[in-house]
Parts: sequence; C-alpha cells; structure tokens
Amino acid sequence: MKRVLPVGIQSFEKLRIDGNIYVDKTSYIDDLVRNGSYYFLFRPRRFGKSLFLSTLEAYFRGRKELFSGLAISNTEKEWTSYPVIKIGFGGSDYSLDGQLEAQIDMILTLTEEEYGIRKRFSNPAQRLTDLICSLHEQSGHGVVILIDEYDKPILDALYGENENRNRAVLRSFYGPLKECDRHIRFCFLTGITRIDHVSIFSGLNQLDDISTSDSYSAICGITEKELVGVFSEELEALAKVKNVTIEDAGARLKTMYDGYCFSKKGEKVFNPFSVLLAFREQDYGQYWFRTATPSSLIRQLEHTPSFALSLIEERDVSVTDFTEFDSSSGKLLPLIYQSGYLTIKGYDPLFDTYRLGFPNQEVEKGFLNALLPEFVSCKNESTGMEVAEIQKAIINDDADRIMSIITSLVSDIPTMIRKDMYENYYLSIIHIIFRLVGFSVISELQSIYGRSDLTLSNSTTVYLIELKMDRGRDPEACYREGFEQIRNKGYATRYLASGRKVRVFTLLFSSEGKGVVGYREAL
Repeated sequence: MKRVLPVGIQSFEKLRIDGNIYVDKTSYIDDLVRNGSYYFLFRPRRFGKSLFLSTLEAYFRGRKELFSGLAISNTEKEWTSYPVIKIGFGGSDYSLDGQLEAQIDMILTLTEEEYGIRKRFSNPAQRLTDLICSLHEQSGHGVVILIDEYDKPILDALYGENENRNRAVLRSFYGPLKECDRHIRFCFLTGITRIDHVSIFSGLNQLDDISTSDSYSAICGITEKELVGVFSEELEALAKVKNVTIEDAGARLKTMYDGYCFSKKGEKVFNPFSVLLAFREQDYGQYWFRTATPSSLIRQLEHTPSFALSLIEERDVSVTDFTEFDSSSGKLLPLIYQSGYLTIKGYDPLFDTYRLGFPNQEVEKGFLNALLPEFVSCKNESTGMEVAEIQKAIINDDADRIMSIITSLVSDIPTMIRKDMYENYYLSIIHIIFRLVGFSVISELQSIYGRSDLTLSNSTTVYLIELKMDRGRDPEACYREGFEQIRNKGYATRYLASGRKVRVFTLLFSSEGKGVVGYREAL
C-alpha cells in the first residue's frame, strides 16, 4: 500500500490521525520546554513552521495519544493540558484596509468562545490582556501563546500605504506579551523574517531568537539522515521510475533541494515541501519556487538593479547584515535571506563573517529565471526559448549562434542602470545567461572599471571569455587586449590537461549602453 505523504498538511492532529508520514521533530519540544519559555523562529515559507507550531499546540493541550511512538513519548511523563491561544496570520491579504483588525477580532472571538470568556473590551490589546489573565485564573495553569506568521501583516503591506498602520496595530496588540509575563507559561512565534521596530523585540527582553542557533538548525526541514531513514520507500520508488540507482536518486535530490543552513555549524537540511512533491510526482521540479515565488522581491529588485545583479555571486557579510530587516533602510538582503533565496554557505571565525549564496539548484535556477527578464531585451516568455537555443548551440559547438543570441538579449542598457555600472551589468547578465544554460561559471570582477574574466565549462569544452568595454577605442585593439590578458593570466594553460577543447574569445560591449559591439575568437 502506498504511504501517505503530508504535502501541505499544517495540522499535527490531522497528520497523525490520517496516518501521514511524519518526520519526528518532537525531541525539540522537550528541549524547548526545559530550557526556556519565550522563543522566536524564522524560516522560509513552506518549511514546516506551521506544522511545528501545531505540534506544540497538541503537546500543550495534553494530546498524549497523538504522540504515541514519537521521541517525546519516551521522555514526557506528565501530560498537562494548558489553555492555548493560537494566533495565525496566514490566509489573508493585509495590504487591504481593515483586514488586520478583522483577523485579530476573529481570532480573539473564537478563543473567547472556546473557553467561555466574556468579551469585556473592544481594544485588541486590552482584550488579549483580559483573555490571558482570565484563562490563567480559570485553569490554574499559565497560558500558552502560539503566533504563526507574526510578520505577514507587515510584509503584505511592505512599501504600501498600510505598512505603517499595520506596524502600529501589531505594536499595540503584541504589548500584552510582556505585560502579562507572570500569566504566560510558554510563548512561541514564527515568521519568515525578523523585523526591526516591532515592539516584540524591543520590549520582550526574554525572547530567545533560536533562528540562527546550531542546536535548532534542523528544527524545520529534512536532514539527509531523515531523508534516507524516513523516506527509504519513496526514494526507492523514485529511483525505479528514473531508472537510476537509489544513490543517484538521492544525489539528484540533494543537488535540487538540499543545502539550507541556518547557523554557523548547523546541519544542512532539504526543503521539505519540494522533497515531498518530488516523491509524490516522482520527478524533480521547481515546486517550492513556483509556490513561494518572490514576485514582491523582484518588483523591489527592479528599483535596485546593481544589488539585484550582485545576488548571483556568493558574498561575505556580518550577521546583522542578513538577520535584521528594516524596510526603511532600503536593505533587502535580510528579507532575501530569510525568505529562503540565500542561505549560509560558510562561516569565517577569524573575521566573524558569513558567506551567503543560493542553497541549491531549484532556488538558483528559479531566481535567475525570474530575475533575467527584468534586465534583458526580450519579453518574459521569450527568455526561456533563448536560453534553450544557447544550449543547442553549445551542443553543436556553434560559437556564432551563441554570440548572436547573447547580442539579441543584451542590447540597450535599461534606463535604470547608472552609467558607472555598465560593466558590472554586462558581466552579471552574461553570468546569469550561462548559469541558466548549465555551464559552470566562474567570474572575477576586480572593480567596475577593471578586468572581467568569465570561464565557462561543460564536459567537452572550456570557453574563456574576456569582457571588454570599447570606450571609444578601435574594436580590433580591444579584441587584442582581451586575448593578451587571457594569455598573460595563463587561463588556457590550466585547462589543457583536462582533454577538453579550449576556445578563447573577447566579447566587446558599448560603453554608451548600446549592447554588444562584437566578438572575436583567438586563432
């Protein structure tokens, strides 16, 4: 009998009753309860935050029967039922006027009705305060507060008319979390980002942000050990459909969906949503990226083109550069990282810096496919066809065709690009195009006016391309200069032993923003 995969299941109760496969994360609950009471966790969308919150809810409601056979059943001896206030902001569009206030009212009303608490105040913060105090008095136990997607009302309205209004509403609504501390047994908040200037973080000194903790790095997501251990049957079935070994099927899943790391030394995890769909569909697709598409981010990146193009390269940053988001600063890196489009690739203890980059092939290709149409000359629906044409030309080793397609894609510079960024723009666009094609791409840009070197390789051919700006000079002189630079660096020599064909080009661009001037191949 085929096992049931919990695709899109956010209810722990439903998952367990319906017999879905479950990756046991309950040992984390035991650890959290023993070591603190106020926690915050950010993770990308569709990474299992809501399911973990639902698991916490079932635990604190004393639903012992749902945990039979799980890790926590071996350590938990006393199952106490606590009053639970569950606050979820998913499923609504908070860019709309009044939607946030309506959602808060509905949540409070449903909780009041569940526990038979009479509504005595109209102000949301006063209602929440009264609810917390009344539940503590009524039950004799501290109240458990679980908040899912605490940041969605702000992110939905980001850079819009209601952003500041939603911030003010939440700042007031979350106030009782500090004021009612003695009535609260446990509090856990989730979101996709840590937003500055929201009173949760300025007022709740006891809030423990475990988002970048090594101990909780795998609290959401699927580790390689869990993948092999829990999904052995599904992995075997996928391998059979693809007519490959189980090891090869696992390696392909790893390339596509693994690589997320959320701390200095934390264990890497697979994207759970994509893995489950890959098993269900028995195919490797861009499942997460299609459903968590960064359309709002892409719109913002259009206004910061130099930053947008810089995302294709790994970068070294300090921890505050990517963990604290403030929309008023104009810095998008924290939101991009916390949304799941970049992850921690390494940590340098000497300089206390983190290296950020794309976690896996699904995210990289999805992001580049979304980004490229914003910066090239053809329409969105044509970029995929152009990339496919380059792939065919590469197979046929048709350099003329490759260069002609590049010329058509990279014509006039978009008006939003500053003139002093032209060279950086050209390098980045060429980089994106060839990474989408499937080349291994290495680029070196010493400065926006300096030397640019692009090395592209597949199993049969290495293309060494020097990118030059004409700056009013004779094109033939520019071509020669490019060849001399490649020769002086000895780039061709290092690939001769590989047995692959080495082809050397100079690609010349207009310093006036008119695209490709031409190209030459060294004979």
